Amino acid sequence: AIVTLDAGTYEIMVCEKAFNNKFATIKMALEGIQHNFYPSNPPLGYYELTTRCPCTITLEEKQTVSMELYFPTVKNAKGYKPLCLDYIQIIKVNK
Repeated sequence: AIVTLDAGTYEIMVCEKAFNNKFATIKMALEGIQHNFYPSNPPLGYYELTTRCPCTITLEEKQTVSMELYFPTVKNAKGYKPLCLDYIQIIKVNK
């Protein structure tokens, strides 16, 4: 996804559902720099915001930011249920 943000500080959280710790982490790259997001530990098995590890970014000027998501996988796992992504929340916390 590509998002245009004004100058300021932003808090980014991901709303996801994870069924076990093997799939609890979601990685998001902002301008190529990866950040980890986690739901509860252990995961609660329903959609929740990753409030225990929000990502904070500060932009000095208006900028277009690219975001890429990386989902965890486990090879040779039988019948696993990976996490599900609901939405990404970006909140401006100051001007």
